Amino acid sequence: MKITGIEIENFRAFHGKHEILFSTDEKKPVTVIVAQNNVGKSSILEAIYWCLYGEMPIDADKTDDKINNQSEEIDEAAQAKVKLKLIEGSDDFVISRTLPSENSESIFSALKYVSKDHSWDEEEPRALVNRLLPKNLRDFFLFRGEGVEDLFHKNEQRLKNSMEHIQGLTYLEEGRKDLENFYISLLAKREKLSKKMKKEEVDRNNLSELNQAVEVLEKRLAKNNQDIQETEKSINQFNTLINDSGVEAIAQKNKENIRLQTKLKIEILPNIEKLNKEKIKLISERGFRVLGYSYKEKIDTFLAAQRAKGKFPADYSEAFLKSLLDSENCICGEKLDDAKKEHLKSSLGEGLSTEQDRITRDIGAELGAFEIANKDYQKDIHRINTQLQELNITKDQFENDIKENTAFIKDHANFNNKDVAKWEKSKDAEEVVLKNLLVESGTLGNKLDAAKAEFEKEKRLAEKSGSANLDSSLDAKINFIDEASQLLLSSLDKSREEIRNGLLKTLQELTKKYSTLGETFIYKDDESFNPLLVEKGQNIERVLNKGDLTMKGIYFACAAIMQNMSRRKNPEHLISEGTSAPMIVDAPFSNLDQNNLTSATKMIIESCEQSVILVNYKDYKNFIEVVKKSKKLGKHYFIQRSVKEKKAGSEVDLNMTIEGKTVVSHLLGQDFTTSSIYEVKI
Repeated sequence: MKITGIEIENFRAFHGKHEILFSTDEKKPVTVIVAQNNVGKSSILEAIYWCLYGEMPIDADKTDDKINNQSEEIDEAAQAKVKLKLIEGSDDFVISRTLPSENSESIFSALKYVSKDHSWDEEEPRALVNRLLPKNLRDFFLFRGEGVEDLFHKNEQRLKNSMEHIQGLTYLEEGRKDLENFYISLLAKREKLSKKMKKEEVDRNNLSELNQAVEVLEKRLAKNNQDIQETEKSINQFNTLINDSGVEAIAQKNKENIRLQTKLKIEILPNIEKLNKEKIKLISERGFRVLGYSYKEKIDTFLAAQRAKGKFPADYSEAFLKSLLDSENCICGEKLDDAKKEHLKSSLGEGLSTEQDRITRDIGAELGAFEIANKDYQKDIHRINTQLQELNITKDQFENDIKENTAFIKDHANFNNKDVAKWEKSKDAEEVVLKNLLVESGTLGNKLDAAKAEFEKEKRLAEKSGSANLDSSLDAKINFIDEASQLLLSSLDKSREEIRNGLLKTLQELTKKYSTLGETFIYKDDESFNPLLVEKGQNIERVLNKGDLTMKGIYFACAAIMQNMSRRKNPEHLISEGTSAPMIVDAPFSNLDQNNLTSATKMIIESCEQSVILVNYKDYKNFIEVVKKSKKLGKHYFIQRSVKEKKAGSEVDLNMTIEGKTVVSHLLGQDFTTSSIYEVKI
């Protein structure tokens, strides 16, 4: 990527619109911009930084607004705008960012030129910037001499991440994490299937136990029914003996008992049980509203009292009163006169709001539901109780008749047949047994019904959850992903070591070529990515002054850029393309002596495919000689500052000598305060 130009409008030091065209000539890729201190050099780097990332460099002056103060004084609606024009290969791009107001969100956009249609297509700007110049590499390409210490102080992890990104390990690491997450998901899937299979086993055992319980109850009920049949058979035999005893009265009473007992068993008792069940069901279904019905009268009384006091709920809703006012007609059809309208308007505040009206209607509906439920319940319960009363009277009458008949038979047995009393006694004992068996039969029947219902319920739940099958290939997948992840991790570790060694080798080559003190780079340990700048033969970094730190930063930035270029020139070893971008350098020489200034200048212009160097005028003379000797100078600009003051401060140098000509650095007594950019003919 190369930046062909930048447009700056109302941004930081610049009022109005200003344009700079950068050199993209492969033989002359260097653009130089010279200025005195505090006239706008840093604003150019900040404009590029802000346009790409929507934020300012970490060491930028945060007290200065982004929108130029002069622009805001002239027009309160002034906006700050920065537009970058880029080329990458054969593609042209325009990336722009606009700030509508100082505290608003900026507007970010990107366009790509489509040559066949001679048109511009929109691009997703963040994705484009991340591809062209990722955030973790920006501090090497957008280099601030005054903030160079931030490259190394407490930022070793950032250095490591940056170098890994250069080599494409960022993508490998993301791939490894994806594999790891996939591996974890497979383990979770296997665990989930295993738990489900265990649950299914528990469910099967539970169903088996429930089925066994059903079978046991069925056997017990069958045995109980068999005992009932045998007992009834025994009672019938005694009845036959009694009936055949020849005593007509006794026989008649006995026959009557048989008839009454049969009717009790077949008709009276089953109907009583059926009505009792219906009564229980009725209470379970309607009990809540029936039991709550007693509160209806209290609520009605409360609402009536509130209405009498003129409180909520009112007689009419606000919506009803408004509808009368809107139509201007009474509900009787009569036209409303002014007096009636005023009366209705004064009553609006007393009417129910829409929400109150809805709540009142809901309360009324709920109370109505309670009343309806209570009426239905009273009707049905009266019917059931009436039928139960009639059946219980009949039952009591039958049982009393049986008791009297039995007593008669016992009293007259000795008069007719000595064996009749014995038979009657035995029959009474059998009838007690039969009664107990019938009770047991009912109990067993209820238990059996409940057991069957529970079995069917659990069976449906088991069928609904489906069956789990542990895929035989799942373990193979897990093992394969684990092995692949381990191999990738091993490859990453190996590549990281190659990166460290490659970076150190490049740094040592740069110091060998450009260091004036015979310095070199080493690592403090086998894990570090923060190189130490040491004198040859030493293994401890001396205390570095600002000039040393600046040189160290330039060495590192140039080494990182060279690593990128080397990567792009060796496509056989690419995991992903390296980053190719211009190096924008702001005030890199302020803390350097003459020798280091010369070395730093050569290093920057010889290491980068395109460079834009913003230089202080005090360093300009020595710097420009080195650039000219390299024959790489493609574009040359100076910045001039216009100010309203008519007298400059003592620290301000008003003149600069550029290409043998004297130019004024500060124009005094101007109408506007702004910086302007002028091209110098080479």
